[in-house]
Order: sequence, then structure tokens, then C-alpha cells
Amino acid sequence: MKPRHYLILSGATLITGMLFYGIYNELVIVHLTSKKGILPAKQSTATRKNVKLIYPSGEKFITEEKELLISSNLPRTLQDVVTSWLTILQEEHPLPKKVAVQAVMTDKSGSEAYISFDSNFLSNEQSTYQKLMVIEGLLKTFKENKFPITSVRFLVNYKRLNDPHLDFSHSWPVTGYLKH
Repeated sequence: MKPRHYLILSGATLITGMLFYGIYNELVIVHLTSKKGILPAKQSTATRKNVKLIYPSGEKFITEEKELLISSNLPRTLQDVVTSWLTILQEEHPLPKKVAVQAVMTDKSGSEAYISFDSNFLSNEQSTYQKLMVIEGLLKTFKENKFPITSVRFLVNYKRLNDPHLDFSHSWPVTGYLKH
């Protein structure tokens, strides 16, 4: 063989080896699809609806109405509601840092919601009562708007929210605990 053939063969072997190494270590992802396996995306219907957002102010709760898109996709609707609620809460009671909703999920029955925030929306400077009022405001928001959930779990970065004053190891019922 000529030296030129060795050079071409070595280069092809080197490229093939790098490709297999990349695939094995998931640096290169190969995904083959067939047109038979592609299904059209399920269309969700959405309508504009006035949603009551409830938040604490001192010893009482304030209700504001906001027009939101309510879709047949319950987690997406809940995420939009919680995002709007957080915005109002931030305007009325500034939080130490901006808090966003990462995701909202529901269990198979759709009765329990899991809300994951990117950071804790409760301030360590707040008293236990103030924290409870904030939680109650969100729970009342879900109850007043008649969402089909009965309980909520609060998460931070997809893990249980830890707070020195309140126990988040269990679900919080939408009916709440305070009698206001």
C-alpha cells in the first residue's frame, strides 16, 4: 500500500473511533425516527377567564381579578395562576429576591398539585403567622377559582421546601387551615 492510503485509512479510523466514543459517552446523540411514529400534538383548548388572585395584607386577604388564559392542560393553567399570584405578591410585599415557578405537576388523579419554585418564596424574616398567611392566600386562590385539586405540595428545585417554621413534608389542603 502507498503511504497515501495509510494516511486516508488512519484518518477514517480516527474519525470513526471518535464518533463511537462520542456515542458511547452520550456526547453525540443519534436519534432515528420514522414517519409512522410521529403523532400530531394533542390540541389543548384555551379560553380567557377572570381569575381571582388572593394574597395577604396585614390581618386580612385582598382579592384581585386578572384575566388569564385557562386551558384544558391543568398543570399549565396552575403555573400561569401561580406566576401571576407571585407577581402580585412581589408588588405588595417585596421578596428578598425574584422567585419564579419552575414547574407545576399533578398526580395521576389530578387532585394533588406539585409546585416547584426556583427559590423559597417565604422570607426567613417573616413570622410563622405571616408565612402561613402567604400560603393560605395561594390555597384560597386555588379554592376560589374551583380548580379540581384538593391538595398542594410545595417544592424548591424539585425537592421538598425546607422552612424552620412550617412543615412542608405533607400536602397542604386547598381548604387551608385559617378561618378568614
